[in-house]
Amino acid sequence: MTVIFDLDGTLLDTYQLIRQNYIDVFAKYLPDHEYDEAELESYFGPPLLDSFLGIVHDEKKARALVRIYRFISKNNTEKYLRTFPDTAEVLRNLREKGFQIAVCSNKVHEAVLQGLKVGKIAEFVDLIVGFDDVKKPKPDPEGVMVIQGRFGGKAVFVGDSPIDIMTAKNAGIKSIGVTWALTKAKTLRQAGADYLAESMKDLEKIMEEMNV
Repeated sequence: MTVIFDLDGTLLDTYQLIRQNYIDVFAKYLPDHEYDEAELESYFGPPLLDSFLGIVHDEKKARALVRIYRFISKNNTEKYLRTFPDTAEVLRNLREKGFQIAVCSNKVHEAVLQGLKVGKIAEFVDLIVGFDDVKKPKPDPEGVMVIQGRFGGKAVFVGDSPIDIMTAKNAGIKSIGVTWALTKAKTLRQAGADYLAESMKDLEKIMEEMNV
C-alpha cells in the first residue's frame, strides 16, 4: 500500500514559514495591502497563484508575486520550518513495514524537496509529485494518479485540509484527516474524511489496521 502525504501541515509544520513569507511579500511589494491573521491562515493550502490572484486580480502581477514568494521562501525555510513530533520515526516504521511513501503537494517540486531535506525526512520519501509535476493541482486527482501509476496497488491520502480530503475522493481512494495543524476535526469530518488522526502515532495505528 502507498501512503500519500500532503506536505504543509501534515509532514511539515510550515505555518510560521508560510505566514512569514506572505508578511515579507506584503511588506516589500504590496505595502498598502491590509491583512489580518485570518487572511494569513486562508493562504495555508491553496496554490500560490490562486492566493495572489485573490489579492491583485491580475494574472501577470500574481505570477510575478509567486516568483518573489518562492525566492523569499527559499531563504526563510531554514529559519522557520519544523517537523511535527514523531514524524521521522513513524515514516521509518511505515517504510520498514512495507509501505511506499509519497508526497503530493501544491508546492513546486524543488520547494517540497528542500522542505523534506531541512526537516530531515527526505530519506523516507519514495516519490514527490509537486505543483509543477502535473497539469492540474489538488484537488484534481492527477497527482494521485501519477503516484498510483508508479507503485500500483492500494493507496490512502493523508492531509490536514478539506482540499486533501477532496483530492482523495476525486481519486477514489480513502483519506485520513490529521488534526495537528490548523484544521479542526469537525471540518475534516464534514469534508468527508474516512479516518481522523490526532498524532503521528495515531496515524501509524490506522495504517496498520488498514493494511490487514
